[in-house]
Amino acid sequence: MTDIFDILTYDYVKAVDVLDLPETYTEVASLVTPTRVAGTYLYMLSLSYNFNSVNTSAFMRFSIDGGTVWTEFSREPSDKLDTVALVYAFPKEVATDGPLSLHLEMRKGTTAGVLNMEFLDLAIERKG
Repeated sequence: MTDIFDILTYDYVKAVDVLDLPETYTEVASLVTPTRVAGTYLYMLSLSYNFNSVNTSAFMRFSIDGGTVWTEFSREPSDKLDTVALVYAFPKEVATDGPLSLHLEMRKGTTAGVLNMEFLDLAIERKG
């Protein structure tokens, strides 16, 4: 008999206190699962960061194909004391068996300011 947890998998990784990120993209965390069966998966990222500059943007990007294609977000803080929280999730139909991945990188727009990632959770959960 197949165990329910072999079918409804949940893989995640955490990163905390990734401090003083530079102006070039730097990997904050990556998640690569063991081989998973074809199906519907929910990809999720949850993060909190602060950036003590209001004159330049913080940039983040994620990839679900090992870094070939990236989706990028940017935000210019309105208050240098703000901590920014973000949760982003989306479903994806996976057609073939194999490992799944989710990578997140961050950078600041210039050399000015200090960009700190307080925490990041990456997760991939099978839904069907």
